[in-house]
Amino acid sequence: MNPHSPINWLAGGLRSLAARLWARRLLVAQGACVALAALTIGLFVASILVAYMRLPAVCKGAGCDFTALSPAGAKALDGLGLSLGYYAAYNAALDIVFGFGYGIIGVTLFWKRSDARVVLCASIALLTLGATQPDTLRGLAEAYPALDLPVAFVDFVSEVSFFLLFCVFPDGRFVPRWTRWTAAAWTFYQLLDSFFPNVAFSPRNWPWPIDASLFLGLLGSLVVAQIYRYRRVSGQSSRQQTKWVVFGFTASIVMFVGVVLIGWIFNLTRPGTPELFYKSLGSLLITLGALLVPSSIGIAILHYRLWDIDLIIRRSLVIGPLLTILTVVFELANLLLLPFIFRFIPALEDSSSIKTVLSVVIVVALFKPLHARLDAVVNRFVDWLVGGRKQSRRLARRRA
Repeated sequence: MNPHSPINWLAGGLRSLAARLWARRLLVAQGACVALAALTIGLFVASILVAYMRLPAVCKGAGCDFTALSPAGAKALDGLGLSLGYYAAYNAALDIVFGFGYGIIGVTLFWKRSDARVVLCASIALLTLGATQPDTLRGLAEAYPALDLPVAFVDFVSEVSFFLLFCVFPDGRFVPRWTRWTAAAWTFYQLLDSFFPNVAFSPRNWPWPIDASLFLGLLGSLVVAQIYRYRRVSGQSSRQQTKWVVFGFTASIVMFVGVVLIGWIFNLTRPGTPELFYKSLGSLLITLGALLVPSSIGIAILHYRLWDIDLIIRRSLVIGPLLTILTVVFELANLLLLPFIFRFIPALEDSSSIKTVLSVVIVVALFKPLHARLDAVVNRFVDWLVGGRKQSRRLARRRA
């Protein structure tokens, strides 16, 4: 075909025009992202200062925030020579770590790949989510009502962009096509909730079964869409990216549930355990666990080829249950088994140090066989789940 024919010349001109239009739209989108980032960072910094100045109140009833101290916890804090101001500074520091962790990954994505739509969406979602999730912006809006609209706008962008991200992740396309409609429904829902909370048709005024059903249904549609995309559409690279994100979310949820359960168990079985200790440590662990979400998204978009996620998942599935089982074995041996045995050896009955040493010996003796057994079980389970026999042999060669 003649390269100088009118048809080829026209096609080349259309491609050039489309490229120029896309470059202009991209430049506008990048400028909007920079402006939104400046607004979000400014509001977040101001909200941290307000949150610190409004010292945490002592919790005296049910339904208090996890970080709020009871009168006994406040008394324990005072007994250590520390004030509520110190506790407020500690929690403000955790909010800064949370916001900085999400924000730095969002900025890095923008810096590295701002020419891709899905990366722009991820950058906006992570930056705004890091600012809104610590819930300090609400205190800023309450302290300065003039900032209520900018705070509502950032919160709206956060909710919508994060939903849109998982409608188009990882290739930037709405798959399946009906996700366009769920994205529109979610956007309308958040628009009413953020800017018109007091009108009669706002979600806040709906009967709670309707509101909860719609909310959970829209979130559930993301799970269904990602499963469909993974099984029917995604290639090997896209599946690796999906696995990274699923791993980050799962690990974060497990850490959160674990901290809550441990606190509940302490309240039931060890009422003498200092509240201040496990609430401070629990807040730290929840914050660190939440940072796994942006980290997994960043790795999935930029560096998913550098680490074998399948190997990481398998080892996590082994190490997590292994540590849990060994911890339970240690506690049972130290609190039940050895005291029962030592009842028949009066000279050792009150020897707590010997009980601890023998409990450690039992744990060490169980470590290797239990690890091997769990490794075999996890490999069989993952192979059944994804049908990866060849992958298991490859991972076994890497571990050898």
